[in-house]
Amino acid sequence: MTEAEYFKFKDPKQPIGVRIKDLMKRMTLEEKIGQMTEIDKKVASNKGVCHCVEWMRECCSKTSFSKNMG
Repeated sequence: MTEAEYFKFKDPKQPIGVRIKDLMKRMTLEEKIGQMTEIDKKVASNKGVCHCVEWMRECCSKTSFSKNMG
């Protein structure tokens, strides 16, 4: 029997920032885009959407993801 892989993003004892970064590293570009398009426009505020986009840019600029985007 093998030991189960540990996922920080699933560990409620980890700080939210650590969990988010772990999950983002594991997601493909297609998954990230899919999540961004799931925003319900009826309840999303401009400020909230802009904050999300800026966070994604900041997070992705620190990874190889940004290098693949040009």
